[in-house]
Amino acid sequence: MKVNLSLTPAENVLALVNAANPSLALDETMVVVASPQDKADTGDGRNTRVALIGKGTGYINVVTVNYTRRPINVQVVDPVMSLAVDETFTDAMVKSAIATQLGLIESELNVLGTIENRVGDTTPLTIESYLGSLVYTADSFDFTLTWAPAQVSLAGAVAATDLPGFDAAS
Repeated sequence: MKVNLSLTPAENVLALVNAANPSLALDETMVVVASPQDKADTGDGRNTRVALIGKGTGYINVVTVNYTRRPINVQVVDPVMSLAVDETFTDAMVKSAIATQLGLIESELNVLGTIENRVGDTTPLTIESYLGSLVYTADSFDFTLTWAPAQVSLAGAVAATDLPGFDAAS
């Protein structure tokens, strides 16, 4: 199953649980998905263990499930590891744009490095999975920001829009 970017990390885990148990339709109103724990691969390919805790709204007690998280540095097929930005980009906008470009869940990644505007230059960054990520293992990769001049709004630059036209013969 692929990570669904429209779901939260916990919803993605519950989607795995529900897919493996077709008679269930668990959601976050019924259970808490605890923090993941690394699990030694015992030949089944699963590297993560997480507890599901009943909230008392239909389910009680705890069950532990095992599943596979993917390394964040191999999650994306043929990724473009650079992004062009301008001085209007904030740290939050950079993180969001990187997550969108790479098809990663934004809340599950950290951007390491100093994001400072250097028009005409590049900024090296490291992207790592969030410690405690439910969907990605603790890995990282290098990424580059390329700084461009800010885009100017054409509507703001072209003040005169009622033009005289072509009134002379050639």
